[in-house]
Amino acid sequence: MEIPQTRGFVIRYVVLAFSWSWLWWISAIVVSEHFGDETLPALFGVLGDIGPFVAVILALVAHRVGARKIAMILRSAIRLPRQKLALLGFSGIVLLIVALAAVVQQGTNEEVSAAPSLWLVVPYLLLMLIIGGGQEEVGWRGVLQPWLVSRLGRWSGSVIAGIAWFAWHLPLFWTPGSVQTHIPILAFAGFAVGFSLLVWKAMEMSSYRPSTAIALHALNNCAGIFCVFYSTQTSSSQPGSWALAAGYLVAGAIALAIPATEELTTENHGSRTESRT
Repeated sequence: MEIPQTRGFVIRYVVLAFSWSWLWWISAIVVSEHFGDETLPALFGVLGDIGPFVAVILALVAHRVGARKIAMILRSAIRLPRQKLALLGFSGIVLLIVALAAVVQQGTNEEVSAAPSLWLVVPYLLLMLIIGGGQEEVGWRGVLQPWLVSRLGRWSGSVIAGIAWFAWHLPLFWTPGSVQTHIPILAFAGFAVGFSLLVWKAMEMSSYRPSTAIALHALNNCAGIFCVFYSTQTSSSQPGSWALAAGYLVAGAIALAIPATEELTTENHGSRTESRT
C-alpha cells in the first residue's frame, strides 16, 4: 500500500504536523515558565515529538483510509529496504560526519559534561527510532519530500523539504530539555537542509523507502547525543553544531550531484511505491 500523494493530502499532513507539535511544545514552554513544573513539560515535549507520525495517521483517516489499510501503509513504510549495503554505506557516512563534529567540539577548551554511559547506546537508539527523530520520517520523507521532489526536482524539492523540516522544529529552541536549546538556529537550519539532501540520495538507492530515513535519522540523533551535544553548554560557541551542519551540507551536495538512475515523478511515484510493498 502507498501513502497518498495528492496535493490535498500533503497539505493536510503538513498542517496537522505543525499544529499538533507546536501545540504541545508551546504548552511545555508556558507550563515551565509560569508554573516551574518539569514533569508536564517533558511529557508535552514527547507528545510534540511524535507529531509527524500522528499527522500521517490523522491525514489518512481524513482521507477516508480504513484502519486495516493504514496499518498496511505504516508496515510498508517501516520495512527495511532490500538494498542493505546502501543503508550500511550511508550509515557509515552519518557516523563519519558525527565523528568529525565530535572532534571539532571536543577540541575546544570549554568545560564539558560527563559523557553518557556506552551501555545506554542501544536503548537510546531504540528510543530514537520509536519516539525520537526516527518516527518523524514516516511523514517528512514518506509524504512531503517525495511529493516535492516529484514536482520540483531533486534539488529544489529536497531543499524545500529541509526548510519545512527546520521550521517545524522552531519551538524546540525554547522548549525546556530539548537538545535544540544547545544548538545555534542557523547551524540547525544548515543541518536540516544538508540531511535532507543526503537522505534523499540514500532513499534513491534503497527503493525510496522511508525506513532508510528513519534509520539514518535515529542513528544521527543517537550518535550526536553521545558524541557531540552532551559536551555543549548553552553559552558556548558550539563549534560541533556548525561542523555537523557543514558536514551534512557538503556530503549531501556531493551525494545528490550523482544522477539518479530514474527521476521520481508524479507518474512513477505511485507505481514505484506500490511495487515495493
